[in-house]
Amino acid sequence: MRLLGLNALNHDAAVCVVEDNKIVFASHSERYSKIKNDPNLNHDIMDKALSYGKPDKVVWFERPYLKKTRQFYAGQYSEVFDVFNIPSQYLKKFNIYSNIKYVSQGSMGSVLFKISSRSLWPSPSESHRVEMENHPQIERVSSQLARPSPSSSS
Repeated sequence: MRLLGLNALNHDAAVCVVEDNKIVFASHSERYSKIKNDPNLNHDIMDKALSYGKPDKVVWFERPYLKKTRQFYAGQYSEVFDVFNIPSQYLKKFNIYSNIKYVSQGSMGSVLFKISSRSLWPSPSESHRVEMENHPQIERVSSQLARPSPSSSS
């Protein structure tokens, strides 16, 4: 099973591809755009991630309607009423029309993002990097995310 993990539309957009319980690609958007804390995914990073094949499941970090509720109470009305920052609409520009599974902080999906982003940091020891990429929690996270989603995903 191939999972495409995405985090965007906030600070530090990131992409992670997990295939058969192994991280095969993980990167932050700023590495491609050269914009510090880039909140947006760009075509270069998405092309690289999608070069590993069509994902079986797309996992988006954060629940969009919960985020819009927070933005409403914070007075960020332009964000609240912008439909293009809803993940399903946002991903259309990358030709991704899959059913998206939304995960929130503290969930198993957020563990996937934490593990994958840790594997990006430079390590003085190549063996440490390999250990992070083959982290034992990846199998547990992947199998939990692979379960069928309930019909309401927001």
